[in-house]
Parts: sequence; structure tokens; C-alpha cells
Amino acid sequence: DVTFDDIDWADVAIEANKADALVATRTGTEKRSRCWGFWQSEQKRGDVMRQALDSTGTEISQNEEGKFRIRLIDDVRTGTLTFTDRHITSYTLGSGPEAPERPNRCRLSYYSPERNYSLSDIDLTGIPWAEVPSEVAAYGDKPTDIELPFCPSASQGQRIARRLFAVARADRGVIHT
Repeated sequence: DVTFDDIDWADVAIEANKADALVATRTGTEKRSRCWGFWQSEQKRGDVMRQALDSTGTEISQNEEGKFRIRLIDDVRTGTLTFTDRHITSYTLGSGPEAPERPNRCRLSYYSPERNYSLSDIDLTGIPWAEVPSEVAAYGDKPTDIELPFCPSASQGQRIARRLFAVARADRGVIHT
């Protein structure tokens, strides 16, 4: 079990300040990341935690001392390691899912205050990142459903879904050191 002392609270405070930073939306500004909602007591804690992390665009990692921290996931990440040829014993690179199986349309639902705090769909029609029309025409509709049950903002949900949709379509690789 994780105890109070297993958490890097100073780092959590830094990330909480980043989450409170205002970001631009179509209608003004809002805090970058918020978490609202409820869950049923019979739900598995791990499932609820995964939903909360996805809904806030965060991940859990450990610091150098083994303490846990919660970090916001940036769209453009800064590398933390550099691998040179002398470190790499082998590697494999591969394309993402083949086009007929690759998701080509994103569907998104979030915890909507505008709809009395129910899980509601966002209409992503015409949003360039949310659909690949050439693949829909060639292979049919292959939607990926992203549910963010603790995300109280359509703008926040779209920022998170854009990244999750790109990851679902992305190329992959494995490096052995």
C-alpha cells in the first residue's frame, strides 16, 4: 500500500500550480487541468485512478528517491534520456496499426456541466485532428472512443483527446540497451 510518505508532495504542488495555469479556449481562458466527478463504490480503484489520470491528462511516475508524483503530460515532451550507439544493443521500429485497422475518427465524451454533469459526447465534426477523411473513404469508419469521466471541460477534453488519438495512430519502436 502507498502511504503519505511515499508521495513527493513538493512535486505534486508544482504540478498543481501548472494545472491551475490559464490556457486559451475558444471562449476565453480556463485552468489547464481540472478533475471533477464521482464514482461508484463497487468500481475497482485502479480503474477509477486510470480514468482520473486520463481525464486530467496526467501520469504517475517515480522520482529518483522512489517517491510517487503525478505529472501533466505535455503535447511536446522534452526528452529525459539520450541513447547513443554505444548504449543500444538492438532496436526495432515499426509503423503504427495498419491503415485498415488504424483509428481514423475520434469520438469524445466528458463530464459535462452543460448537460447536468452527465457523460456527454462532443461533436468533433470539422475538427481537423479528429478525423482522417482519406482513410474513412478508403477503409470505412474506424472510430476510437475516448471517455473522460472526470474531465469537466470540453476544451480540456479536446486537448487530451488530440494527444490520445495521435498516440493510437502513432508509429512505435523498441530499443534494447
